[in-house]
Order: sequence, then C-alpha cells, then structure tokens
Amino acid sequence: MRRLLIGLLLLFVSMCILVRSYTLGGLQSRHAVPVDAATPGASAAMRRTVQAVGYVEPVTEVRRLSFKTDGVIAHCNAEVGRSFKRGEVIVELDGREQVTAVAVAEADLALAIADQEKMESGVNPHQIAAAEHKVELLKEQARYQAEEHRRYTALLTRSSVSTSEHDKVMTEHSQRQVELKQAEAELDHLRHFVRPEDRSVARAQVEAARARLGLARERREDAFLRAPFDGTVLEVLRREGEAARSSDSDAVLVYGDVSRLRIRAEVDERFVSALRLGQKATIVGRGLGTRTYEGRLVVVKPIMGKKTVFSRTGGERRDLDVIQVLVEMPDGFVAPVGLEVDVAIECPPA
Repeated sequence: MRRLLIGLLLLFVSMCILVRSYTLGGLQSRHAVPVDAATPGASAAMRRTVQAVGYVEPVTEVRRLSFKTDGVIAHCNAEVGRSFKRGEVIVELDGREQVTAVAVAEADLALAIADQEKMESGVNPHQIAAAEHKVELLKEQARYQAEEHRRYTALLTRSSVSTSEHDKVMTEHSQRQVELKQAEAELDHLRHFVRPEDRSVARAQVEAARARLGLARERREDAFLRAPFDGTVLEVLRREGEAARSSDSDAVLVYGDVSRLRIRAEVDERFVSALRLGQKATIVGRGLGTRTYEGRLVVVKPIMGKKTVFSRTGGERRDLDVIQVLVEMPDGFVAPVGLEVDVAIECPPA
C-alpha cells in the first residue's frame, strides 16, 4: 500500500512538470521563429534569439501634421494614399485677411522707400542753381557798392559830395553785404539740406516697413500646410469648412514616407546587454502570411521606457521596462503601417 501511494505521488509530480513545460512552451511559441533546418547540429548557444513584439512604421515615423495658426480650412488636396513632394501644399486655410495684410505691408514699404529716396535726393538741383546765380549777382552788386563807397569817401574828403550822399552809398553797400551773406546761407542750406540724422531716420523707417512685410508674409505662409518631405497621406482628419486650431491636440492629417519601411520593436529589459547594431532580425507575423523577412538592427535607443506593445498572451509580463529598437527592412518589404509583427533578434551566446 505504501509503495502504491509513493508511485501515485511520483506520477502526479511528473504530470505537473509536463503540464508546466507544455504551458511555457505554448506561451513562448507566440514569438517563436523557425530555426534554420540547414543547421540542425548547431548548439543552442549559437542559436540564441531575443524575442520581441513590434510594428511596421515609415522610415520617417508617422507624422501628425497641424497648422501653426488658427483658421478654417478652405482647400484640402489631401486624399488617403496620395503622394506629395516636399514643399507642396496639402491643406490651405482661408487666408483673405492675411492677403490683405501683405498688400498693406507692401504699400507701406513702397511709401517708406519713396520717402527715403526723396530725402536722399535733397533739394531740386534747379533750385540750387538758381540760388547760386543769386549769390553771384549779389556778389557783383556788393563789389560795385564797395567801389562806390570808396569813391564817395574820397570825394567827401575833397568836399565834392555831401555827407548825406556819402551816407546813402554807405548804407547801400552795407545792405548788399547783408543780402549776400543771406543768399550764401540759403545756398549752403540747400546744399546740405539732408542731415546724417535724417538719413538714419529714413533708413530705419524702411527697415521697419520691410520687417512688417516679412511678418505679414510669414503669417500668410502659416495658412499653408506643406509637405515636410516626400511622402504619402495616411489619414485625413480635417476637411474643407472645418476649423483648425493650433491649440488642438488633434492633427489635420497623418503623413509619412512609406517608400521605405522599418520595424519598431520593444525588447525586454533583461536582454538589453545582448543588443548590438547590425544584428540580424527575423520578422514574421499573422499579417505577413507564411513569409519570413530578415532585417538588421540599425538603432538601439539609449533610453528605457514602459511597454506599449503587448502580445496578449497569458504569461506576458506588463510591469517590465523595455528598450525600443529599429529594424531596417529590405527593399520590397510591403506591409500596412502599424501592422504588429514578431521579431527574433540573433544575439551572441550569453
């Protein structure tokens, strides 16, 4: 009887071990990648792989594009699957107010430039020439009155003219001198009509008007949502007539370059030390059918994070930190963006 009980106990323990091994094997098979049949004799250490779950993304990542300013969408050229070249307008806001502001700023700049040119040109050259002729005339009159004054002074000493006549000539001589100085001062004023301070003010006004025009043009440009790079529209979230606000968390459209794809995978923190750039990665998945793809590790992020991609198996741990890696896929790899795949990274033996 005692031997029978011991035998039953041993049988029960053996069954428990078998059940546990089968369960763990089933959980691990969720990410299992077939081993190369050409190397059946390879040791387990040489075939060590790190399992991870990832998803397909464009080489540019998925970009959620939005406007820098508020407005109502007037034109939407975006369609799912349509490609755009860098700089092409995808969506445009109603920018009539910005167009008017640009026109006003352009007129202000033209006016400031005209004022500067007028100021720099100074006085009309014909006006300066007339002033020069006037100075020459007054100089001749002053010279003549000076001669008359000397002659009347000499005659006065000989009592040939009266004192009143001499005084009259002297007064006229003084008046001509004063008129000459006044004309010379007016000519000098016309020649130096533009002061350095006036030039500085005019230049500053032109620069301020040019800056206002640049600001108006930037605000006008903010009404256009342009393609940041050659890519394809993945999703359209706003259409004509809908409001777009810079404060909204929602984007206007989802954009990316799907001409080249890669895999972003999350590796358990326990295997961080085994990751190296250039390691081979095997990609499989339900969405890929029976095909198997091979890629290379091109990025290992230098920062840990929380798990965001889950395999949804019963034994999966969700409390572990992970490190993200990027796997470069070969040419010809085609899959929907966001497709979940299984990743097996070949690592050196522990």
